[in-house]
Amino acid sequence: MATTARQETVARCCAQCAATGVRPGMTVAEAKALCPAARVAPFDPDRSRQAMSLLAKWALRFSPTVAVDRHVSGRFADDVPEGLLLDVTGEAHLFGSEHLLLTEIATRLRDIGFTARLAIAPTVGAAWAAARFGPHPLAVVGEEQLQKAIESLPIAALRISPEIAAGLRQVGIERVCHLLNLQREDLLTRFGDELLLRLDQAMGRMTELIQPMRVAEPIAVQRVFEGASTQLEAVMITVQELLASLHEKLLERESGIRGVRVELNRVNLPPASRELVVGRATRDAKHVWNLLRPKVEQMHLGYGVEAVKLTAYWVERIRHRQMEAWETGEHQDTHDREYEALLDTLVNRWGDKRVLRAHAVASHVPEVARQFRPVREKVPLNAGVEPTDMLFLDRPSILLEHPEQAEVLFLQPDHPPAHMQWRGESHALTNGAGPERIATAWWGARLSSTRDYFKMQTEQGLWVWIFRELETGRWFVHGLWA
Repeated sequence: MATTARQETVARCCAQCAATGVRPGMTVAEAKALCPAARVAPFDPDRSRQAMSLLAKWALRFSPTVAVDRHVSGRFADDVPEGLLLDVTGEAHLFGSEHLLLTEIATRLRDIGFTARLAIAPTVGAAWAAARFGPHPLAVVGEEQLQKAIESLPIAALRISPEIAAGLRQVGIERVCHLLNLQREDLLTRFGDELLLRLDQAMGRMTELIQPMRVAEPIAVQRVFEGASTQLEAVMITVQELLASLHEKLLERESGIRGVRVELNRVNLPPASRELVVGRATRDAKHVWNLLRPKVEQMHLGYGVEAVKLTAYWVERIRHRQMEAWETGEHQDTHDREYEALLDTLVNRWGDKRVLRAHAVASHVPEVARQFRPVREKVPLNAGVEPTDMLFLDRPSILLEHPEQAEVLFLQPDHPPAHMQWRGESHALTNGAGPERIATAWWGARLSSTRDYFKMQTEQGLWVWIFRELETGRWFVHGLWA
């Protein structure tokens, strides 16, 4: 979903929605009418570009020459990349054939949740055209089939601008075969050199190269033993020394590690490896070793270790920080480092799924106004509410896991109560404010109810958050101000 001219429109849609008639550009209301079960989510162009870059790195397993395709097909109103370009020249025999290569790529993409159209052709333009406009989702175009495969496609398959495509359609040119029957001089005079350039690139008359993405090699250090070692102490000392060497390389690149892998090459056994991920880029070898040591101790040495390799496969830039001559004021950066170090220790000891952080959720119902997610999980901005939205809500600092029933005495209906019996103790209520009416969601799994909340103070000075359920007339204590 995208917002254009104060109207919500469809930016992308899945195959199931497309089968019901949903198309990019139509309003969300029209799409919901065609496919009521469709799930609508905001479209983030920057996140889509980042995902395409990550997918390009993933595709390096099939070819050393991979690039993000910067030319958009024109089906969408934005300029977000829609595909990848791979140079697989001379690689098909490694997979058996070109068809098997395409099948392998499509299967791997399906395993990670992507549906793709793939094509192999002698030219970049022909592969681009066959993948997007060809009749088959997996197509192999040979040298002798090149012209026949392209001439039946629409003119948009030539990667020409929308203006040129519109001009061609005005004179009745809909397919590439129509262009091939015209004189080149007439096309050049009428539509410029871009049309002939794209036609020649697709037909192989002009060379077109792929500008591959440049991927930095991971920082790695290694030590090979003179003979296989079965002593765990020797391996652990080696890992510590390699961490010191890794620290020097990171310092040269002004970077820190987020993910590090230790790998042991064992005699007559496959290599054993363990990985460590930290929440903040660091060059603190002592902190990394404290987290990595339990993992190394659990590694099986087999019949002996021949080499130890340490790889920083996830690296981020660390900015320079001005050092102070003496400590003054509050050191927020020091506090942040200590906090992240504590989180790293807890996550690596208990597991990522057991260390949780509360996130606010856009709901007035107190029980569902927060979600607990893994502390290392990146939550999109639209998953919760902005912190400023919470400032206007007077909520207790302690919210009970389940509302606790209480006996309440009130002097007048719809007024704050005067006395409360809760947890076996009697409390006189002196001050209060309310009511604040909150209705639970009727469409949820829980039974809907309407509540009147009051903020009350006992004669001991304790502030409590209590409510009366209108359907049953019962009273509950839901929170405390501590």
